[in-house]
Amino acid sequence: MIAAKKLRGTVSLELDRSLKFRSTLYDGTAFELIVDQFDVQINEEFRPSRTVVAGFLFVQQEAQQGDVCYLTLPKPTLNYGKQITVKNLQLMPREVSIESFKPQKRVPVNSPVQDTDL
Repeated sequence: MIAAKKLRGTVSLELDRSLKFRSTLYDGTAFELIVDQFDVQINEEFRPSRTVVAGFLFVQQEAQQGDVCYLTLPKPTLNYGKQITVKNLQLMPREVSIESFKPQKRVPVNSPVQDTDL
């Protein structure tokens, strides 16, 4: 079961203009890795006063057992390598965005008008 997912965390803009993604493993241990701009999706733009924003890291979900998911990262971390385990609640399908959760406009469905003239 390989599925394209995104992992919730924070993305920081470092002084050398690199991007660093931070999140937690299944047991609550923090991890971080340097990423390219195409490896992450940020929820808001960086500003001079805000260099850490909420965002997602694009990952591959390899397997799941209960609420534990086994992931492959786009790049290896120094401490944990390229595969990690996280809680299922930290993952979202790649195609889901903030816009997906906004209320949608309801369009009334017109039913066919029945002919009442006999």
